[in-house]
Amino acid sequence: MGPEVFLMEKDQMNELLDNIAKRTKELEIQADQLLHRNVSTGEGGQRFEEQRLLLLLWDAKSTLFTHAVNLHAERQPVLNSWTIGARLGTKLKEKIFQAIQARRPAVNKSIAAFNQCYTDYISKFPDQTSSDFAGKLTYEVFVTLPLDNKFWNNGLYFHSKAPWAVDSNV
Repeated sequence: MGPEVFLMEKDQMNELLDNIAKRTKELEIQADQLLHRNVSTGEGGQRFEEQRLLLLLWDAKSTLFTHAVNLHAERQPVLNSWTIGARLGTKLKEKIFQAIQARRPAVNKSIAAFNQCYTDYISKFPDQTSSDFAGKLTYEVFVTLPLDNKFWNNGLYFHSKAPWAVDSNV
């Protein structure tokens, strides 16, 4: 429909609105039937649970990535002083390391949340493991991960049915 909708008579407009309402009701009934059919077979419920756990895992991993970016940004001046010889005073280095240590409890909390989500997901769907991570993440491992590490690849969450989406060795 185009601008001619504004030129319609009142009874034509009411008929159009009735048709829209009728079609909307039909689509709602059809969607409800499809939902109940999938849930009754168990397929829909399991798929819903997998999507829910994946969403929780993705959220925990996104929070971890935010912490990783902040950590790398805070450490960059120290790394630059070692690699390109940029001068960095003792006081500034101490402030940087204090800031990193101040973030550690929040990072540990996020790591624990990620580990819990990962454990929940793997316990319910053991065939959906990601080849880039096996086990529990620790703070020591977390701080050594570069930002371009395959751990941060979200292939597990998007198009995860293709083997090359989750395994770079394919």
